[in-house]
Amino acid sequence: CSIERVGIEQRWKIEDCKKIAKDGGFKLIDNEYVNGHKQMKFIHIVCGFDFEVSWSDFDFGGIDLPLLFNTKAIK
Repeated sequence: CSIERVGIEQRWKIEDCKKIAKDGGFKLIDNEYVNGHKQMKFIHIVCGFDFEVSWSDFDFGGIDLPLLFNTKAIK
């Protein structure tokens, strides 16, 4: 189906996600991108706070440290 093919072609590559996270001061722990709604594991590089958030919330919503306390911490 063409809709499915377009979706596969437009998926993020995990390497790109990791670069965007690193540029924002975070380390992406996950090694696979599934979709924008799946929770992914991140660590804030400076303070070491680890948390889970969906890629769409991370990339499009922006992550601010005070907002992290409203997410599910891994620890």
